[in-house]
Amino acid sequence: MKSSLCRFLVIPVIALATSCGRQNPDAILASADDALSISDYRAAQSLCDNLTEIAHNDSTALLPSHYCRLAINYMILAEHQSASTASADDNISVASTMFTTAIRVSPDSVQAFLEEIAPEENGHAALLIQLAEAAEAREMLFNEFEESDSTAIASDHDLHDHEHEIQ
Repeated sequence: MKSSLCRFLVIPVIALATSCGRQNPDAILASADDALSISDYRAAQSLCDNLTEIAHNDSTALLPSHYCRLAINYMILAEHQSASTASADDNISVASTMFTTAIRVSPDSVQAFLEEIAPEENGHAALLIQLAEAAEAREMLFNEFEESDSTAIASDHDLHDHEHEIQ
């Protein structure tokens, strides 16, 4: 009964949140949280994807706390991928991107968000932190290889040019 009542209340909120001209991230996230609380993973997936699209189109539309909440929601959806419309890998990838974006925008806001999360979300947060650290390490490694490759290419080119001058 409670699930039916919650569904009855969540559906109009979802419709209202997604139909507004200037969509309110707080309202969309609240609706997604409500959908997750009643295990309506398809609605939650749709709302999270909608908010991701908003962020993609307007990088200033979301606050770091929105990115963090969205990342946690995607992690929850990844656990229930058979009930949502996306794969677990897709949801984890988007969650990682959202969390990394939040860190880049404001590490202090991310820290404040993490201090306020519910205990049952600690596992998701720990995994997001590990994914962010891995992404940062991968980026640093890529940049290091890119710099060494460009130096090696320049050296090979210089050597090649000097060989022609000698002959």
